[in-house]
Amino acid sequence: MDAETKKAAKWGKEAEKVCHDFDVFCDYLLERKASLSKATGHIGKKDCFELNRQLSIKEGFERPTRLQKDYPVINFFYYVAMKHRILEPDSSGCHMQPGQNYGYYKEAGALEKFLLMLANVLFDGRFTGNVLWYGVNIESFMEWAAKVMPCANQAYCLPKEILMGYDLGYRDCLMTYLEELGVLKIHKEAGMEDGRVIHPWEADIGPLFELAYDLYRTVYDSHDCGQKEPPAFSLSTYWETHISEGKASGLIKILEEPDMDYKNQVVDLEIKVRHGKCIRIVRMNLSDSLYELHLAIQKAFEFDNDHLFAFYAGHGMLKETFTMPETSISGDEYSVYETLLGDLQLRVGNKFSYRFDFGDEWWFDIKAVAIQEGSVHGPELIKAVHDAPEQYPVYEDGYEDDM
Repeated sequence: MDAETKKAAKWGKEAEKVCHDFDVFCDYLLERKASLSKATGHIGKKDCFELNRQLSIKEGFERPTRLQKDYPVINFFYYVAMKHRILEPDSSGCHMQPGQNYGYYKEAGALEKFLLMLANVLFDGRFTGNVLWYGVNIESFMEWAAKVMPCANQAYCLPKEILMGYDLGYRDCLMTYLEELGVLKIHKEAGMEDGRVIHPWEADIGPLFELAYDLYRTVYDSHDCGQKEPPAFSLSTYWETHISEGKASGLIKILEEPDMDYKNQVVDLEIKVRHGKCIRIVRMNLSDSLYELHLAIQKAFEFDNDHLFAFYAGHGMLKETFTMPETSISGDEYSVYETLLGDLQLRVGNKFSYRFDFGDEWWFDIKAVAIQEGSVHGPELIKAVHDAPEQYPVYEDGYEDDM
């Protein structure tokens, strides 16, 4: 057995410990029929509390009164499982069921499961940037590692610089994820007083740190520093060149987004005014863009198309915003021109929302009620319930309400 094979075998044993928690998470939701919130799709408070007790990295809550977002590890596992369709809500939206990639997950080895989770922390903008997490980020952590080259099973003080702007009101989420993934083990948290760092983080470097660092450097060493977006990478190629000469399983390959063909598929969308009874059902091609959906809604509800708009899909960490690039605020929004209805990976029962006129705040709830083979030349109005609301209602005193 050569050195590379021994290294992969060592990583595999450590990965088994890490992936045990993710296995527990998936099995719990499926076997216990854990309840999901109809409003957000998140796991209920009681199930979060019980799940937390079974994980390696636990939150110290004494009662089941906290929401899913208050459990970083559960929230992370939920994100990975839902994003990669390992799990998905059933038709009622009240419980989880195996997703389309669940079979890949069950067949994969521990090291492959670990790489899937690790890649999310290293390369997904929700974890790598400083939009959600303050101070500690992957880039500054890896810059420190490049200078120090820490060894496994040794303790280190992490630099104060990575704590800039850090709010010690709660534990940093990224540190929790790195600990859960076996990259490090915190044995003393950072402390501050009067805005000054009294002492930095102290951590033991875990055996899987080497793999995390190697994957990060493999991707970013070829990255043009002038680019804002992380470089594209193939995890299956990394597996075949750095881990095993054999081919990667389907689990790793689901990270590589295929070119989807949505031709000859149509979706019926039920569009309802959030604060009203008016409903329209519109049939569109899955190859139609969200901008075309915007125009279809404007026509179906007899609005003037004279204000800005946005679409929103998902909840919590899975929430995405779609708007016109010229009106983007944070830069994290997706383009309504480039996003197709099929890109939302709609299933019957899936919901998303449409917001029109950021002053008057017209909200519409949209649900996929049917998906089938076929095509339409343009959006077709299938059903109309109640009259369309007036975009600018006029009251008895003649005052035109802009609210």
